[in-house]
Formats: sequence, structure tokens, C-alpha cells
Amino acid sequence: MDATRQPLVRFAQPGDIPQLCELDHAVDKQKVERLIAQQQYIITEMDCQIVGLIRLEYIWTTLPYMGLIRILPDYRKHGLSRQLLRYLCLYLRDHGHQQLFSSSQANEPEPQAWHRHLGFVDSGCVRGVNEGGIDEVVFRLNIEKYI
Repeated sequence: MDATRQPLVRFAQPGDIPQLCELDHAVDKQKVERLIAQQQYIITEMDCQIVGLIRLEYIWTTLPYMGLIRILPDYRKHGLSRQLLRYLCLYLRDHGHQQLFSSSQANEPEPQAWHRHLGFVDSGCVRGVNEGGIDEVVFRLNIEKYI
């Protein structure tokens, strides 16, 4: 990544659908369209290419949950995930939220370390919900402390 170029962080728009479908394999095109309409994708782009994204979800329709964060390999370790997360936290704060939740499989030490590095704290575990009976570690971020 060229350090002189500045990434653009914004909510996804309908024109982003093809790139989002390539980057987020967990959802189909119709779901991508709905998530865009509901402002649940935040992207970072460089040179008109999406290089990172956050998929925002809501638990029980009220608790914000980061269902996915993805940065393309060539763009990692440049602070893009921090920029995406800050953009999301500002949006959530402006909409009355105080916390953001996320999770990682118990057998994934790198994503867990990433969460903790950015200020998420362990908030419990959901037992045996993943394939092979693997637990899910739940994380919580205090939005005001992060911003």
C-alpha cells in the first residue's frame, strides 16, 4: 500500500454490490442489497477498489454487532481496520449506542488478539455453536472509550 494515498471510508452504495459479493462470501446478492439499503456495510476504498469492509448486524434488533471485518491481505497492517472501526463507532454513537459487540471462534488466536488490541474486552462465550462444537468468544467495545 502506498502511504501517500489516503483511503476513503464510507457507507457502501448500490454500485459497490459486485465488489461486496466478491469480498463477503457469507451473503448473497439480495442480502447485500438489503444491507446496503440499511447502512450495514462500511467500506474503505483506494483507487475505486474496495480494500476493506465491516458488515454491521444487530442482535435482537437493538445491539450492534460487527459480523465481519475484512481487509485485503495487501492492505493489512496500515491502520485500515482501525479507521473502519472508528467510522462505525462514530455512527453508532450518533445513533444512541454505547457498545459494539463482536466475536471470534475460540480456536482463532489472531482475531482474538486483534479484538483485544483495539480495546474490545472478553464478554463471555457461547458454547459449541460452530462446526465441530467449537465455542465462540464474544467481545464488547465501549464506544466512548474507543473514539
